Amino acid sequence: MATHTTVRFDPASRLEGELTPPADKSISHRAAIFGAMGDAPVRVRNYLVAADTTSSLNAVRALGASVEEDGGVLTIRGVGLRGARVPDAPIDVGNAGTLMRLLPGWLAAQDGRAFVLDGDDSIRRRPVDRIATPLRQMGATIDARDGRLPPFTVTGGPLHGITYALPVASAQIKSAVALAALAADGPTTIVEPEPSRDHTERMFAAAGVDVRRAGAEVTIAPVDALALGDELTVPGDPSSAAFAVAAALLVPGARVVVRGASTNWTCCTAHGRRPDTARSASSSSPESRASARPVSSPASRGSHIVKAPSSSPAGATRATTFRTSRSSRRLRRCSSTRTRSAPVASTPVSVPRSAASCPKSPNGFPA
Repeated sequence: MATHTTVRFDPASRLEGELTPPADKSISHRAAIFGAMGDAPVRVRNYLVAADTTSSLNAVRALGASVEEDGGVLTIRGVGLRGARVPDAPIDVGNAGTLMRLLPGWLAAQDGRAFVLDGDDSIRRRPVDRIATPLRQMGATIDARDGRLPPFTVTGGPLHGITYALPVASAQIKSAVALAALAADGPTTIVEPEPSRDHTERMFAAAGVDVRRAGAEVTIAPVDALALGDELTVPGDPSSAAFAVAAALLVPGARVVVRGASTNWTCCTAHGRRPDTARSASSSSPESRASARPVSSPASRGSHIVKAPSSSPAGATRATTFRTSRSSRRLRRCSSTRTRSAPVASTPVSVPRSAASCPKSPNGFPA
């Protein structure tokens, strides 16, 4: 017999405080995979501790990378773009769809080596044909159960640069092709039907990869090595902060400060589109402009992953304050406060800009 419970929530008379959301899962996955692809050790701070992201760490360990944890900081010693080791057993991706779709992009470059990927019952129902098609065109071999389902085998080969139009807007498919593009014999161009999250492109550009955008096209040039730098910091997950932001919107007079969250606008709006109502409250101080650089572009302000100069004593993060007016309940971003943190190689530095006011950096990405 079913039972029903009724819970009444009375409107709050006051809402004030601050929070730091947990680490971004998508960027944590990428930090693990990109770290394993590097030739030099990289420290990763604020890596998300969760089942899916742990699967990524276990996967790169199986491929030969070393992962050590000390005081919440990971040190990943990679095997290079083409140095993945064939494990004795299938790579278990667990229930991590991001891992299942991104990792084959790297494995496609392991010429002559075959890797089996498998996962739980849920993963075995998720198709992989949308990553298999472009990777086959580039030169890899993908053999899947029933032609499209896990477990599946990726056999690496000599890869060729291609132009590929994504059938759907997907950051995971785009990233799989982008990972393979690093080891291709020429540039690879990916054409998106709609914008999708661009964490991969921003992290690539920060690692020295030539990444250029022209309209719906993203072109990635091959590299000999992925230079991630000494340290990466995974920003907070903006979707985890959304509950508090929504509450600040609803409660008159609320004041909520969200610290350390990613401000990459492509992960926060439907289909990667920025709302026209978004406005920036970024700092205009000379110190702020000098201490952070957008990826592969001159110093400027904006919503991006940046590389802090090695001489900088500390990286910069933003604390974005949300308030509601007692008269209108309309959410407004009313201040942006600079905080100090340990030196970082990758950190968000400001709140998003509107589409109309966002300048472009030389590589075509929003600055």
